[in-house]
Amino acid sequence: MEKQKYNILLLDDKPKSLVYLMKMISEVSFIGNTTVLSDLNECLQSIDEMDIDILFLDMDFGDVDLDGNTWLSMLTDPPVTVACSSYSNYVYSSREVGIKYFIGKTPSFRVLEELLKDVVIEVDRKAEKLKREVKQLEIKDVSGEEVIIQVQDILYALINNNILTIYLELDAVVTQMSLKSFASMLPVDKFAKPHNSYLIALDKIEVVRGKQIFLKNKSEDRKGDQSLHITQEFAKEFRHKYEIFKQNN
Repeated sequence: MEKQKYNILLLDDKPKSLVYLMKMISEVSFIGNTTVLSDLNECLQSIDEMDIDILFLDMDFGDVDLDGNTWLSMLTDPPVTVACSSYSNYVYSSREVGIKYFIGKTPSFRVLEELLKDVVIEVDRKAEKLKREVKQLEIKDVSGEEVIIQVQDILYALINNNILTIYLELDAVVTQMSLKSFASMLPVDKFAKPHNSYLIALDKIEVVRGKQIFLKNKSEDRKGDQSLHITQEFAKEFRHKYEIFKQNN
């Protein structure tokens, strides 16, 4: 397992039906935060901003025009997904939208744990595919102009009200993009989130002291930037990823 903890989102229009499953999930040692949502539209709008590794998706929303398969097909980059339903007839149709895993809402702990072990392997494989040597990015800034960014120049990126500011060694680029979307464009082993609002280039870190992060060669015009700090929510995962980076570089 590449991560210490994997985060789960459960989407179900009847969250009370998940009580048993939630109890079982809470006992799996390698599962971290578990979130339950019931509003399909809200989830569709917010899932890109959430730090989700695994999606448990209900198949029957009580709408003849919208089931789990249809909802999932609306996502451009869905997390590794488990079809979660009491009705086995969804097993075959879920394959058509790329769902490889299926579980009922009252599984035994052994069945759930074994399934999640397989699922996190898939999560790790997906992350591995993103470990590519990207040299530069082409993005549009807020004025609509195409900008080329050299990955080696990135210090960190900060999201604020859906506006992403990418701080470079000598400049900054402002664009309208989610932090998750920006992260997906970069080598996953070279960047990490110490905080929900920003992503840092691990090779630009001079030292980490307590909850503070100090960057290398911070230019004079960067000294006014806000202090970069680590929040408790991301501390363990960030420090783990940073230690692995230092060992390999």
